[in-house]
Amino acid sequence: VKWSMEFTLMPIHSWSGVFTLANLFVSPFNRRSKLPPFDEKVWLEGVMPSAEQVH
Repeated sequence: VKWSMEFTLMPIHSWSGVFTLANLFVSPFNRRSKLPPFDEKVWLEGVMPSAEQVH
């Protein structure tokens, strides 16, 4: 929903909005590359209540 609103409200005139539009697509990838590696043990140890395994 966030992206659809930004596309709707952001007019692109000539080349003025190209950087902003490209940044909408690139920023999630940049954010993901800066995150620490996924630690599966944290999820399986029950630190996150929603990750508890049901037997």
